[in-house]
Amino acid sequence: MACTDDRCALVESAQFRGGPGAHAAQSHRAVVADVAEIRTLRPEFARAAREARIFGFLAAPLFRGARHVGTFSWYAQRSHALTEAAVPAAERACRGLLRLPIRPGG
Repeated sequence: MACTDDRCALVESAQFRGGPGAHAAQSHRAVVADVAEIRTLRPEFARAAREARIFGFLAAPLFRGARHVGTFSWYAQRSHALTEAAVPAAERACRGLLRLPIRPGG
């Protein structure tokens, strides 16, 4: 896990226990969500996000072939800041990440 700041790290901890990234990995599709939209479906994640003052999400799965290697998550400080219009840019960023070599332990 790599995070840009402490707030993201707190939310990512909850993400592993059932946030939008888990849904993105299962569906093999990017997921755009808002904290108000997911509070009943993923209450633990929504609570962590609200506490970190993060209200919008875009999670895109990272696959190498059929193998899931991670999820790339974008977070926004306001509701509906991330929309379906951002998905193509997220997918391009993920393809770029996947071209990087994966080093064990690195």
